[in-house]
Amino acid sequence: MVNMNEECQFLKDLDAGNQLALFNLAVSVGQVQLFSKGIKPNRHWRLKDVKYYFGLVGGTDKILSQLEQLQDIINAKETYSVKNNLNINLSNERSWKCLVENIIRW
Repeated sequence: MVNMNEECQFLKDLDAGNQLALFNLAVSVGQVQLFSKGIKPNRHWRLKDVKYYFGLVGGTDKILSQLEQLQDIINAKETYSVKNNLNINLSNERSWKCLVENIIRW
């Protein structure tokens, strides 16, 4: 299950149609995979920054699984039925619609 803060920068970037959000998602998955194995991607990298950008909470493994689920959702270009199948928790319906519209548009 992906629990996201509906005010996170990732959703704001998606709402604006910014393709940088999708790039950040792809890069962050790789960086968190490295970090989960004990390798810091660069000397200034912090997991806290990834958590803040995507509006996620939890440890390294939980963040990694949530990012991978989010990437799977976007890559599958699913419609509104995904909301029930993956239990995405966005308290604001506008944020959910924004996410789905950008998945379809992409």
